[in-house]
Amino acid sequence: MQMTEPMVLPIDLLILPVQDLPEHVRQQVKAEEGDFALTRPNSRTPSRIIDAAAADLLKEFRSPVTIVEAVIRYSRERKIDPEQILEEAYPLLERLAGSHLLVPSSSEEAKKIQASLEVPSRFLEFEVVRCLQSLDDTELYQLKSEDGQFVALKLGRSDARDHALRMFDREEAMLTRLHGESTPRLLRSGKTDNGQRYLVMEWCPGQDCATAATHLRSQVGMASRRRLLALCSSILEAYVRLHQKNVIHSDIHPRNVLIDNSGDPNHPGQARIIDFGFARISGIEHEYRAAQRAGVAFFFEPEYARAALRKQPPPASSALGEQYALSALLYSLITGNYYLDFSLEKEEMLRQIAEDPPLPFIRRGVSAWPELEQILAKALSKHASDRFLTLAEFAAAINALAQSQDVAIDEAVQPSAYPDAQQMLRSIIERMDVGGSLFDAGINAAPSVSVTYGSAGIAYAFYRIACTRDDPHLLATADLWSARSSKDVGRPDAFYSTEIEITPEIVGRISPYHTASGIYAVQMLIARAQGDLLTQQQAMEAFLLTARQAPCESLDVTLGRSGPLLAASFLLNAIRGCKYIEATPLTTFGNQVFEEIWAELDTFKPIRECKQIAYSGAAHGWAGILFATLNWCKVSGAPLPHTLEERLDQLARMAEHFGRCTRWKWSIRPMSAAQGSQYMAGWCNGSAGFVFLWTLAHRMLGQPEHSRLAEGAAYDAWESESPLGNLCCGYAGQAYALLNMYKHSGEPVWLYRAQALAQRAARAILDMPHGETFQDLVLRGDSLYKGEVGVALLTEELNRPEYAAMPFFELES
Repeated sequence: MQMTEPMVLPIDLLILPVQDLPEHVRQQVKAEEGDFALTRPNSRTPSRIIDAAAADLLKEFRSPVTIVEAVIRYSRERKIDPEQILEEAYPLLERLAGSHLLVPSSSEEAKKIQASLEVPSRFLEFEVVRCLQSLDDTELYQLKSEDGQFVALKLGRSDARDHALRMFDREEAMLTRLHGESTPRLLRSGKTDNGQRYLVMEWCPGQDCATAATHLRSQVGMASRRRLLALCSSILEAYVRLHQKNVIHSDIHPRNVLIDNSGDPNHPGQARIIDFGFARISGIEHEYRAAQRAGVAFFFEPEYARAALRKQPPPASSALGEQYALSALLYSLITGNYYLDFSLEKEEMLRQIAEDPPLPFIRRGVSAWPELEQILAKALSKHASDRFLTLAEFAAAINALAQSQDVAIDEAVQPSAYPDAQQMLRSIIERMDVGGSLFDAGINAAPSVSVTYGSAGIAYAFYRIACTRDDPHLLATADLWSARSSKDVGRPDAFYSTEIEITPEIVGRISPYHTASGIYAVQMLIARAQGDLLTQQQAMEAFLLTARQAPCESLDVTLGRSGPLLAASFLLNAIRGCKYIEATPLTTFGNQVFEEIWAELDTFKPIRECKQIAYSGAAHGWAGILFATLNWCKVSGAPLPHTLEERLDQLARMAEHFGRCTRWKWSIRPMSAAQGSQYMAGWCNGSAGFVFLWTLAHRMLGQPEHSRLAEGAAYDAWESESPLGNLCCGYAGQAYALLNMYKHSGEPVWLYRAQALAQRAARAILDMPHGETFQDLVLRGDSLYKGEVGVALLTEELNRPEYAAMPFFELES
């Protein structure tokens, strides 16, 4: 850098206030208030942070000026000593010149970095199709040959520095040595007439491995894990082939690993490794045995980091160092995050690489995967001697895990028999159909009419069975049970029972599950199936009247205001598209309840600190309230509350992961040992209820994390034992959650698991001792939610699982 030579900032150099950078970038950058970031798009030169005074001085170089002139002009405007400014600023200006961020005004580097080949144009006998990348030293293009085949062109700049030209020589040697094994085949190399170095290579269709992994993580179920393992295996096998040829790639990061389009969603495709400009030959004498170290810092091995911290020359890239970098890469592909929360301060990042162990998957919001985490941790050992002996051994461990996952899946994907549940279905229809013993006698135990315990629940079950079978006789039976429940709403025992503590003080007066509003909602659904317009209109009016008949402080689904909102969703969904039923009163009611609920919720503290809602689950807590809201917005078209995603995130952060399962404490408030287990698997307060929330949230919001939470909750519902068989707290509700997961993921294994739980549900009910107080509370044989009726309906819907819906909770198809 000459003091008298005019210098200039490259025309495309950006000087940006740090405060204008994205928040996630600002959090990782050590900067003072008022600092600026110096960055040049498409340049390999790292960005720099400078203070405001330096930024002002650099602006003098937007047009050609000597350093002396720039300093004098800057000093004169600020009335400060130019000699002092020159002394203080010269080291910075010298570093910027060395980084080619301050360049001679006559230099080609002063111009904007842009493609040197036009589209369309010709290069040799090829047509230039598009520019893929244009950096300050190299460019990458897609070309097309005369026979229509695509090829890739890597082209050096005409003014490229010597080290960039040597990188072309090195890459040519490596591609020649590898003969297209895990790499593009080298088709041609040479120099253009104006001295530009070039490599023409086989075109590899596909995408970088990070993009491929993002797609796989967004999928649902064990298939996602299986395909991610297949992706990891493909990458490791590609690098094993390199190492077998004594090639150390030395530049591992996601953009240098391409994944072919296989056309088979079950197999991500073959991995191809690109960019060998820093590669070296190891273990044999070769002209390229030595190589400059380079790469992306997130994938450096501890040996490199320790040398850098000690200001020592970096060690040569090695097979064991490459194993560490690959494990770091695979961790990022599986979780979507780096294996550490890296600081962007160089010294601290190097210390982290040298000392800190990888974060467990659960810290990344991913279900724990102990078998894989153990393998990756070994490859990420801080001392090379503790890693796998070879990369082939690392790859074998991943392949063995993939095969064990396939075996576990194969063992699970078998249809399950549920004979006791099928017999229970036959018995229920026989007893409750017209002419059956219970149809004639009616329900005498209180509550005798409600959806949860009484005749309205039977009406709903027969309605759903009739729809599944397309059976007009059973639909007529449902209508008779519904008419009976409408007639009996005035009975003293219709909705309440002090014996089982179902009182107005506890369940309120508006709940569709426990009061008259549910009777009319069921009546309207049945009338809709029958095409009875008059009864639909009358039932809707009666529902709206009874759902408003008393004030209610509770916000939850089964006892509070979210219940009528959810029921309104069912009814609006049922009459959608019917021009003979005026939906406006229903929509007005739903919107009013919806707005009241969220006006109140928005005054509450975050879920962990909230005093007003004590529970987390579907029946009595946050999961149910959020589920009802999503359903109403889905059906009515109302905009989602602006704080809904924040509430979902708060609930997600309360999840606890163990193995492949995810669960939530049912009580948000601290519990004593005397209160029993903190966890449940059933629908009302446990994991099963969460499945419905997270699958719906995933469909409506598209967040992969919601799908992972649903899957983890479904595993907990599947793997948890219960003494109960009913819909509310037992196996039947858990089975419906697995059916929901089956519909969401399309994986038959969830259907087969639901079948197995249906059998367990029937056996639990049949094996329950008779005549005990506990039985009276949780096992009401003629009850939809507490007895055999719910298990019978589940059994019927297993025949057409695509139409199954958790009774009076999940929207019907």
